[in-house]
Amino acid sequence: MADTFLEEKKAQVESIINALIDTILQLSSGAVVSYTLDTGQGKQIVTRENLSDLNNQLNSYLSMRDVLCARTEGGGVFNMGPLC
Repeated sequence: MADTFLEEKKAQVESIINALIDTILQLSSGAVVSYTLDTGQGKQIVTRENLSDLNNQLNSYLSMRDVLCARTEGGGVFNMGPLC
């Protein structure tokens, strides 16, 4: 049986991931100059200049989701990055 706490956290993280993806897509389309990002934890207005920061946040939340999935499903996580 999966840990309820971890399942709840995974759902929260997935909600934030969806909000970040929606925001990135809206800003990347070129039709939108600014966008209100509501992650459920707070709201902020972001602009195209924030795309790099949003992508970094998205990558962090994707990694967090991978860890939570591994913990709830009994698997492992392997993160590979640069050596230097």
